[in-house]
Amino acid sequence: MIQVIPYSPDLAGNWDDFIRNHSRNGTLFHEQQFLSYHPTGKFQDASLVFESEGVIIGVIPAAIIQDKKVISHPGSSCGGLIFRKECGLREVIEMTDALLLYFQAKKIEEIELRLAEALFSWPSCDELLFALWHRGFQLKSKEISTCIPFQQNYQWLDWGRKKNIFDIRKAEKEGYQVTLDSDASIAWEVVNRNLDNRYQKSPTHSKEELIQLKELYPERIHPWVCRNAEGEEMACVICFEANSFAIHDFYIAQDYGKVKLNLMPFVFQKILEYYQAKGYHWFNFGISSRGDWIKWGILEFKERIGGRAQTRDTWIHSNLSTYQSILESEQK
Repeated sequence: MIQVIPYSPDLAGNWDDFIRNHSRNGTLFHEQQFLSYHPTGKFQDASLVFESEGVIIGVIPAAIIQDKKVISHPGSSCGGLIFRKECGLREVIEMTDALLLYFQAKKIEEIELRLAEALFSWPSCDELLFALWHRGFQLKSKEISTCIPFQQNYQWLDWGRKKNIFDIRKAEKEGYQVTLDSDASIAWEVVNRNLDNRYQKSPTHSKEELIQLKELYPERIHPWVCRNAEGEEMACVICFEANSFAIHDFYIAQDYGKVKLNLMPFVFQKILEYYQAKGYHWFNFGISSRGDWIKWGILEFKERIGGRAQTRDTWIHSNLSTYQSILESEQK
């Protein structure tokens, strides 16, 4: 029998231990430690813990909006049901059923779950896709994401544009260096200059927020900085160790006002070699679309580096008030 427990701060340690050490599809972005950098009270939390015989077998980070709708936690770019490595289809369906009945009892009318890309699960978590479909969820939207696999001798330079090799050699010849820095503020300054000069925008995170996140995850948030021969910061990439097999980059920036050479092939050569040698399976660039709007410039930049597509899917259940569990009849 599955027990549904509303999340409370005293469960944070057990929640994060489950995500890091026992889940099949959990990431840093699902951890309470990560979500905690948002100010208290910013979201109306609706996260749940699922237990069986006193053991956590699943969690769902979620929030309530508009009083009647539950969504994947807005403090993270992706959510959905995170379940234990050992879980089979029956347990995943039972948890899906349990969350629907729980929120139905709370007079919630709609549930919307924005799942992570498949690359963040090992092995695959298609039990969840089947369970959502089986319990009446419908696919609301797809977003295009771009990734590079490190398995099966995938050679990213062979899949990217041929000029990458020229750009790499030129950067090497001119004395550029790429280093893994501990100071997140340096990379943030490069990002801020790039966004301000090109788009008159600011980074998603303030400098203080990024520094806070780096302090929360000193070993899992990696600011990579590219400097010229004089030691000036010219480009950066900020990477997050999402879990033990996947890396996600959060910011990519180059100071095009100071250097015209495309430094990114050189920067990513160093980064990808590093993470491949560390034994990671995937490098993820993130999404390049919103609804049916494709951000072609960003997408094609990632493809020129050598990335190829996966999707990030959003599922919605809009008939919660009339939902009826068929679990008992199935088990007879």
